[in-house]
Parts: sequence; structure tokens; C-alpha cells
Amino acid sequence: MTQPHQHDSPGDPLGVRLSGALGEAYQLERELGGGGMSRVFLATERALQRRVVVKVLNPDLVSRATEARFRQEAEVTARLQHPHILPVLATGGHDDLLYYVMPYVEGESLRQRLSREGRIPVHEATRLLYEISDALAYAHARGVVHRDIKPDNVLLVEGHATVADFGIARVLAVSTTAGGGRSEPLTEAGTSLGTIGYMAPEQLAGDPDVDGRADQYALGVVGYEMLSGARPFSGGSQSELLRTQLTAIPQRLDELDPTLPAPLALCVARALEHDPERRFASCGDFRDALGLGFTTGPRTVARRPRRLAVFAVMGIAALALAASLAWFARGPSVKHAADRDLLVVAPFDVLGRDLDMWREGMVDLLSSALDGAGSLRTVSPTVAVRRWSGRADAASGSALARATEASMTVVGRVVRSGVDSVRVQASLMDAGSARALREFDFRVAESAMDRAADSIAVGVLSALRGTRGVSASPRGSIGSSTLSAVRAYLIGEQFYRRGAWDSAATAFQAAIQADSQFGPAMRRLSNALEWRRVAGFDSTLRITYAMRAGAMNRGLAPRESLLVAADSQWSAMATIAQPSARRGMAMRLLATLRAASVQFPRDPEVQFRFGDAQFHFWPFDSAASPGAAGRSMRTAIDLDSAFAPSYLHLIDIAVYEQEFDSAMAYGRRYLGLQPGETDAAAVSALVALLDRAQTLHLDLDSLVTALRGEPIRQLHDKLYNAADPDTALVRLLRVFARDSVTAQANVEAVRRARHRIYGQALADRGRFAEAREASADRPLGYAGPMAWLGAASPDVVRAELDARLASGLPVDALEGIQWRTREGDTSGVKRAVQVTRAFEVRYGALGASYRQVAEAYDALVHGDTAGAIVRLDSVRSAACEWPECDAALLTLAQLHVARGNQDAAARLLSRPVRMRGPVRVVWMLEAARLAERRGDREAALRGYTYVREAWAGADAPVRAMMDEAAAGLARLRR
Repeated sequence: MTQPHQHDSPGDPLGVRLSGALGEAYQLERELGGGGMSRVFLATERALQRRVVVKVLNPDLVSRATEARFRQEAEVTARLQHPHILPVLATGGHDDLLYYVMPYVEGESLRQRLSREGRIPVHEATRLLYEISDALAYAHARGVVHRDIKPDNVLLVEGHATVADFGIARVLAVSTTAGGGRSEPLTEAGTSLGTIGYMAPEQLAGDPDVDGRADQYALGVVGYEMLSGARPFSGGSQSELLRTQLTAIPQRLDELDPTLPAPLALCVARALEHDPERRFASCGDFRDALGLGFTTGPRTVARRPRRLAVFAVMGIAALALAASLAWFARGPSVKHAADRDLLVVAPFDVLGRDLDMWREGMVDLLSSALDGAGSLRTVSPTVAVRRWSGRADAASGSALARATEASMTVVGRVVRSGVDSVRVQASLMDAGSARALREFDFRVAESAMDRAADSIAVGVLSALRGTRGVSASPRGSIGSSTLSAVRAYLIGEQFYRRGAWDSAATAFQAAIQADSQFGPAMRRLSNALEWRRVAGFDSTLRITYAMRAGAMNRGLAPRESLLVAADSQWSAMATIAQPSARRGMAMRLLATLRAASVQFPRDPEVQFRFGDAQFHFWPFDSAASPGAAGRSMRTAIDLDSAFAPSYLHLIDIAVYEQEFDSAMAYGRRYLGLQPGETDAAAVSALVALLDRAQTLHLDLDSLVTALRGEPIRQLHDKLYNAADPDTALVRLLRVFARDSVTAQANVEAVRRARHRIYGQALADRGRFAEAREASADRPLGYAGPMAWLGAASPDVVRAELDARLASGLPVDALEGIQWRTREGDTSGVKRAVQVTRAFEVRYGALGASYRQVAEAYDALVHGDTAGAIVRLDSVRSAACEWPECDAALLTLAQLHVARGNQDAAARLLSRPVRMRGPVRVVWMLEAARLAERRGDREAALRGYTYVREAWAGADAPVRAMMDEAAAGLARLRR
């Protein structure tokens, strides 16, 4: 436990008396703080040489009644063993001194965090609310009410909540008056009886029998403060605050901040009801409501009218997010040999090929049934299958548990016991002792295998009920009770784990045909269609299945619920045009998967999905980036090196970061899995092109033949950001552009498309003259940068830009606007503004970012630098997702540099760049210049190296940039 104030020594009379009362057991060191009802001292427990905190009650408030209550409450509180409750190690008393001893925890209080940061990110605040409410529910079930929940009494230990001072308030609540009667409750801030602003109305009224709903109310205040940065009630004095708290209804959180999930706002609003009967019945219900995502009773969504269908989809996704957050467990803050609450189900031994599907099928069924029951979690079935070897015996089960850091294993076998019946035997093993905790033996009809799995799950939960607070019924299900659907789903899962996407899709379709409400089968079908990557495949079908699964996200195991929620949110984004709504959905998606990654740190699919979302949507979240995406995907590979999709974006990220050796290594590992996707040809060519020892001797004609069709586009997309001085990609695309296309149906269209790809690769590398010559038409998107960089005749560029301006599309209108601004072309800039405004009127908020950019350059061309910065900064704040925003943000960074605001420029230029080719090169050069001025040698080296290598063969007009980069490298290396 930590406190914000520290004093030098316990040399005052109370400290001396306390030191004597503690005797030889503890060495008192110094006072940490306190006041009012108690004082806090730091001490060392001599026997174990560990630091502890000793909290002593104010002797002036101690009476015989208080002492009796203290000892009674101390016995109860000391038995509270919960991961989010600061335990009481010991209690004691001497004369009128009553004290208790707690661990000393390195960290800070929630109050300190709020004072520093103002508010807590929604995903983290929701997790903290869940952890605190879980702790309160645990304590209330054992008869202990806290009575003083506030940020000061919540410690943050490695990012997780720990509630301190449990049960102490109730000790002092029965302090007697001189006449022996009960005193009026003390309500001043800082006392142990409660704090105005956090105390429930019934507690303020002096009700001596307040129950756990008072703690729920206080937690609602804490939640409101975390999510909004302000308390729900305010007042200039204690009496004014008290009056406001008893009469006012705080504004709902999602009305203060529309980006907050409405279900979460409803949960907090209900906890803050004045009447205890209108709150949740218990803190356990509050915790579960965070999971269920909706509440019944007063103040429901009737206050906010329903929106259009797309926002209904967003609502479904928000509910699913809340459902996922309810299952937060303690994250992987400490690496340990065995997780007490982690169970792994081993693949069953199966005798008889006709029963083979149950080998892995029992892993899926039992893992789904047991995951999330109380504190129990199960290892991902994929990991269990990958790590398993041996037979259904104690030794093999213990080995699997060690490999997955589980403390318990279920091993079993399925054997034929008649024409249409089977015998199912299973054991719940303690991994440490290899001792069977419970054994099961069933004879059932083969058609009742799902019921056998349910019976085993119930038996496991019954065996663990006394140690892990689980109920005797399974918490989650696989999603269907139709056996034919379950069988098809389990077969699909086995194909899916092996990357056989077509076979998996066929099986999942059969499962859906047997049960049209089978949500997990719909999610998996969506996944299989996504990874199959058939050229020309209509993605609408994949999106439809994912969203239908999201609408049926009920009663599932926690892991499956999280993944269903994430996939439905991801798919819903394809239906949203409004930027603010897309951003809100992207934030929800990232929050869902961040929750999943903490809840299931050892699940490869969860870690992959989180990395995949960060890779695609990092502009929406400051915590996400290509680098963060790479870390999540590497974790996924460490857990399951055989899941092929994990490697594909790792290759992209390595190329983006110019780590070509890593890209080749990931490519070779991917190809070693013998994947069947169309990506395989592209990755094979990528490895060949990046291997500089071999690239000069490549048979490019044969390579082009192997890459005809979709793979050549994929190869180009993976390598366009590569600063490759050997220009292997350019040489390949030159052959590709000249390759015979006589067999194609539309010869001329194919030829133009090939020349355009070749021209883009040249322009990406600053070879604009060759790009114009090579392309069948203009290299789309580079007329502006060519003018801006002086790489083309102004008259030619102006004619081309004017023609594009006439298209009426904002992307075309903004092409070359930097050059128009520099040239003082006020009429051209004004026309660009008109195009973007017309687009916004026609398509709504979709065009807002385009308009802001155009108006910023209009301000610049008229000399209004401050106005331009304001408008461009609004584009930055909106996390504009179209890559062309990077050019505008580059201008913003240059304006900050010109005005001497290097910190603001550095924050902009340190972010990853989505824009390709010339804009990225100029961006990296600007970042290197600034980094050198600021003394950041590594960043400057990185930027100058990229510019030099990317434009090693650039045209003369832009070669000066490459020369500047080479000179910068020379300076830094000296």
C-alpha cells in the first residue's frame, strides 16, 4: 500500500507507542501519511524481511465497542483472499491502540493517476470497474461492506486494481458516544466512515444498516470520474456538494462523450440511482451488467432515440464489447510456472477411425463449457492440440500442463462400446502432483457425445467449486445444441487449424444449414472465406456472416464471445461511411481485442486478431502502430507457429521498417507451412527478390510466369515501401509489363494495368521521367508530388491537375494543392475548396476531412498560417483514415518547424506514414532533419538512410534530397 505523503520517522508519541506494541515482530521505519481516523506507517517484518504497512486507528476514537467490533471485523476481513483485494496480514491491539498490517505495494493510487491524467481510457476504465466490482461482490458475499470506496482506496498494481481498507469503515461505524449510544456517522472527507461525493444517499442519511449497494453507488462515482475526468456532483463547499449529491441527476456519460459505449454509460447511471432499489441488486449484478452490455429497469435507452440501421449494428458491437470486458482476468503481469486458474484439455485417445473427430472435438467442447466459470480459464484448443504428444495418462497430461503453464489437465479416451454406443473415460489431473482429482466413466450412445462432454464439465466444476468459486453448471456453450451442427462445426475447426480453408468453409456451411442460429459457425465461415483469398471473391458474404454472428452473441464462452464481437465490429465498419462513426467503431474494435489480449494472453488467435486490427486501424488509437501490431503477431507465432496468416502482415511490417532479413525469414517460415493461399506465390517471389545474393541471377521471365494474375499485385503491395537500391522489384515489373498478354480477353486493358503498376514502382523510387514513359497513361497520384518536387514542367502538370480538378472528386481536387499554394494559385485552391464542400454536402461527414484540408491550404495561400494550423490540426485530431491526409499532416509539421514549435512537429513526424512513394520520402527527410537538430541520432540515421536508399536512382531534379540525406549520414557517422 502506498500513500502520497511521507514523514521522516515515527518519533512522535503515537509512533513510539506503536513501535512498542509491535514488539520484535516489526521494525517501524517512518510514517507514510493518514490523518483523521487513522495513521499509516511503513515497517519491515523481521521474520520474512518484507516491507509492510501498519495502519493504526486514532486512539481517541477507540472504545470497548470499537475494539470488539475491530476484532470481529478483522477476523472476517483477514479471510478475504481475492486478487483485487489488499489482504490483511495481521491485526493487533495494545491498550487503546488497534492496528492492522497489510503488504506494502509498489505503485500508485487511482487518485494519483486521475490527478496526473484527468481521465482513464475507456477500455482500461471498464476493466478497472470490472475488477473492483468483482472484489466488492466477493466481499459482500462474505458479509463485508467497504463503505469508503473512492480513488484513494484503489491501488494500481501493474495496471490492475487492488482495493484497500476493506471492512475498516464498519468497525468505526459503531463507535459509541460517551453515553453509550451510537454516535452520528462521521461524513467529512478523509475519514474512514465515508467521503462526501462518494457516499450513497442512504449512507449520508445515517442509515446504520447500509448494504453492498452503497459500495456500488460509490463505485459508480469512481467510474464516472474515470470515464469523464470529473465527478458527477460538484459544489463549492461540503454542504453545497451534499445538497447537489442528494438532489441532482448527473448527465449521462455518453451524452458528455458520444464515443463512450452507451451500455457502459447505462451501467454507471444505474449504479448512481438515488434509490438503492433502483440500482443493481448487487455488485455482482453490476459486474455482470458490464458483461451483458444492457440493463433493465429505470433510465434505459428511451432517453436516446434509436438511430438508423448502421448504428443498430454499432450498438450490437458495443454490447458485445461490454460482454467481452466482463471476462477480464488478471493479465500476464507475472510470468510463473503454473497458473492456478488455468486448465488445459488434452486431445482424447480415440480407438476407432470412425470416432476420430472426437479426438480434438472433446477439446473444443470441454474448453467452451469450462472457460469463464468463476475464475477458471481454459487453454486455447489450438494450443492444446499443437502442444500435445503422448497418451491419456498422468505423465503426458502433466507435460502438456507445463508446456501451457496450466495447473490442471483433463485427459481422456473414447472407445467403441457397441454398435452405436461409446465409452468415454476422463480424469481431472492436478498437474503438479500428477494426482487425479476426479475421474469419470460414461457409456452413451454416440449420438449423445455432446451430453457426455457436458457431464464431464459438470463433474470438473463440482470438483473445483470449493476452491475457485465456480458453479456446478457450465458457464459457456459451443453455440448450438443440434448434434449434427456441432459435429460439422468440430470437423470444420480441425480443417481450420490446418489451414485447409476450403474444407473448413464447407464444414461450417453444413453446420449453419443444420442450425441457422449457430453464431460461432458463422464467425468461422467468415474467417475461412477471408483466408481463402479467392481472386474476385465477393466480400459481402463474409461480412454478412460475421455480422449475423455478432447479432447472436449470447451464452458463449468468454473467448468465443470476444472474437464474435470483434469480427462483427470489424465487418460493421464496411457499412459505415461517416468518419466519426467509423472511428468510434474502430476504437470499439481495438478495445474489444485489447480486452481479449489481456484476458487470453496465451491464445494465438486472439493475439493475431489484435495485431491484425492494430495493423489496419492504428491511426485511430495512439496505443496502436505497425510496431505494436508486429509484437502481437510475434506472440501469436510463439504460441502457434503453424497458423499461416500470422506471418503475412509480419512480412509487410518488416518491409515497412526496412528490415529485409526479417521479412525473408518470416517469408520462409510461412512458405515452410505449405500454405494454399494465393499469397504463397507472392511471398515466394518476395523472398527471392530480397535475397541480394541471388537477385542478380534470377530468371525473371520464369518468375513473371508464376506470378501472372493476383499474385503480382500482392507482391507490389508488399514491396512498394521497400527502399531497395538494387531495384529488384522494378526489374521484375519491367519484364512483367513487357510480357505477352495475347491470351488475355481484354489485351489492351491488361497491358495498361501492367504498365501502370510498373510506372508506380518507378515513381515510388523518384524515377518520374521513366514512370511517365513506361505508363500507358499517367502514373495515378503522382502529378502533384512531381510538381511539388520540381520533377516536371509546370505547364504540363498544371494542365493535368486542372483536368483532375474537373472530376468533382475530393482526392483529385486535392492532388497538387501544396504546389498550387506555393505557386500562389489562389483560384485553383479556391476551386479545390468548392469541390470538397460540394462533396461534403452530397455525402455528409465523409467529406469533412477533405474540406478541412482544402480550407487549410486556402488559408495558407492567403497568408493565414495560424488558420491553416488550426484546420490541419483538426484533421490530425479526427484521425483521418485516408492516406492522402499524410501529405496534409506533413505540411502541418513543416508549419510547426517554421514557427519554432519543434515538439509539436516531432510528435507528428514520429508517427508511422501510410502514404507511399514521394510523400513518404519527403516525410522521412523532414523527420531526419528535425531529429538531427534535436540530437536524436538514431531517428536521424533511420530517416536519412531511408531517403538515400529509396531514391538512390532518382531523377536529377529530386536527387538533391538524396544528396542531402547522404551528407546527413556522413555528418552523423563522423
